[in-house]
Amino acid sequence: MVIFIFVIIVVGFMLAVICARYVHKWIVVRRLTRLFGYPINDDSFHYLNKEYYHQLSQKEITSTIVDDFELDRVFNLMNRTYSDVGREYMYAQLFSSQHQHVLLESIISNLQDPKKFKKTLYELYRLSQTYSESLELFEHLQFLSRFDFFIVIVSSLCPLLFLGAGLIYSVQVFQYVILWISLQGMLYAHYTKKTNHALTQASSYCYLASTLNKLNRLSIYPQAETEKIKRMTHTALRYTWINKIDDFVSDIDVFYIMELIKGIFSLPIYQCYFLKKHSDELIDDFLKMYEYVGIVDMAIAIMSIRQSYATCIPEIRVEEGICFQECYHPLLEEPVKNSFSTHCSCLITGSNASGKSTFLKTIGVNIMMAKAYHTCFADEFFVLSLLFV
Repeated sequence: MVIFIFVIIVVGFMLAVICARYVHKWIVVRRLTRLFGYPINDDSFHYLNKEYYHQLSQKEITSTIVDDFELDRVFNLMNRTYSDVGREYMYAQLFSSQHQHVLLESIISNLQDPKKFKKTLYELYRLSQTYSESLELFEHLQFLSRFDFFIVIVSSLCPLLFLGAGLIYSVQVFQYVILWISLQGMLYAHYTKKTNHALTQASSYCYLASTLNKLNRLSIYPQAETEKIKRMTHTALRYTWINKIDDFVSDIDVFYIMELIKGIFSLPIYQCYFLKKHSDELIDDFLKMYEYVGIVDMAIAIMSIRQSYATCIPEIRVEEGICFQECYHPLLEEPVKNSFSTHCSCLITGSNASGKSTFLKTIGVNIMMAKAYHTCFADEFFVLSLLFV
């Protein structure tokens, strides 16, 4: 009878925790939706680790151009992403020579569905709570040798040896268990440092793959991309089942017992082992998965900007020249909007402090916004197609 009551209490408690999780999710989604369209009041540029930026083989612009056009401040204004992945991806687009405007606009179009939009916001919010810099994961995994994994396996089996000794020889093993737990904690800390935090990076990789899989199920990507993503996530999730179980248990684990179990039994090290063993299958798709998640987060940021400012989608022209209507600089609080059109070289003249530099910066910034984010601060903006090659 006592056991039955205990089981009822435990089951009831777990159901209450699950219900509380769903209520928390509803509150978070409602808050994220309500705050959509508001700027992020932080200096985003200084929180960049530039992990995706360093993956670019060629940079289109130099640091001098960044300083001249104050692109760090422009990025702070544009950045309304929800995750580190989105922020890093969006920043790197300023320098990248490859842009996916068609895919970007397709995602923005699909996110007009309120249900898809809310679920996407929540998945990106979840990723922001679990992801840390990890694009160098597979390089750091090389620090783990087979001997290291052998040590971890042997140490994990020690409790079974203690239990067997206690049953066979009637030995008090409590003090040995305490000693073992202490040694396991030190061993876990040692490998965390030795691998340059690859254990945390492996967890981030797992969450990234899981997030991409969930986003793909929402049908926010074009069909052709959906099939590619399905193949990549299927392969990645096949080797991340330890982290998946951990994530599931953590949802109902209010006492953080799972964190203790992970440390004691070195579960993240086992997860690293699976990733390292199958790295040949996973490494090529890692950056692509990162980009697929990043472009969704960037799409939401651009949706927010388009809602908050007078913007337009740039139109590409084959003939030489530039033309725009009611164009302005996004960093000015009360900008003077200008219209301009030319098909040849021209000379800008005017008295001191008449706005010549601001006018030229306005054109330069909007051309870069057109390339990076397919968005211009103007009523109309026509630009030469060669600038997008």
